[in-house]
Amino acid sequence: MLLRRAPFLRPAQDGQPAKLDVTANHDWARRTAAGWSVPRPGSGPGSDPEMSALARAVAERRERAVSRLAVGATTALAIDLRTEGTMLVGAADGSVQDVAMALHGTYGWPVIPGSALKGVAQACAARKGASLCEADLRIFGSPRPGGDDTAVQGTATQGGAAQGSVAQGSVRFLDALPTDALRIHRDVLTPHAGMYYRTVATAAEDIIPPADYLQPVPVGFLSASGRWQAFCIGPHDDVHRAAQLLTEAVDLLGIGAKTAAGYGYLSASEPVATPGPTPTGGHHDLD
Repeated sequence: MLLRRAPFLRPAQDGQPAKLDVTANHDWARRTAAGWSVPRPGSGPGSDPEMSALARAVAERRERAVSRLAVGATTALAIDLRTEGTMLVGAADGSVQDVAMALHGTYGWPVIPGSALKGVAQACAARKGASLCEADLRIFGSPRPGGDDTAVQGTATQGGAAQGSVAQGSVRFLDALPTDALRIHRDVLTPHAGMYYRTVATAAEDIIPPADYLQPVPVGFLSASGRWQAFCIGPHDDVHRAAQLLTEAVDLLGIGAKTAAGYGYLSASEPVATPGPTPTGGHHDLD
């Protein structure tokens, strides 16, 4: 709530109108890792933050919920993702800030959406050939965004989907939640030719050429570092293929915005199978 919907205004002064000021939002996010951590007694500025009791409870409850899905022919794989630098996912999400980040809808912590994980894994599969193979189409579903619908649906028919229909992917990618050493960083983007781009975008008659006399406008934004845990759930062979693509993708392609500037590259652990539920003879409470 504080990062997305709590604007603060800087009072008007020196003839300048009141302006949106996100300094308080950013300071709170950096101190508390967006509410994920709690201060550790005697800890210094360089020490790792400590996971709050709520964050631990959420992680444990999630593991129990995932284990309930790992039954029969369904396999659940856990993958730990650690940032190599910092990461910015969800920069275009709605926010009172100039640049947003993906936040959990209930807890407000930085997350990596499952749709982003699935998209980058599919992008990695697409790099290996001109089109997705039948196994990858089964994993990711069809038609894929930005692809050739005719070609995709035609191939999907070989996997059992009817011509002209859509096929749901066999593997589910759950949102990755932070699990360790989460930190929020304040970075700055400094566009130097904003006036030029605005005049071009509005098709103005007098286009202001980009040059050193234009005033740079610093834009502060937040990025995150730490470790996240992702889950892939689906048939045994498909889920192992999906996990392999995901671990390659986050290291080679990166995830989120500004990957060309070094953001969003992650190192992934070996996927670990989540054990199924332990028979208890009664109802298993997830709360």
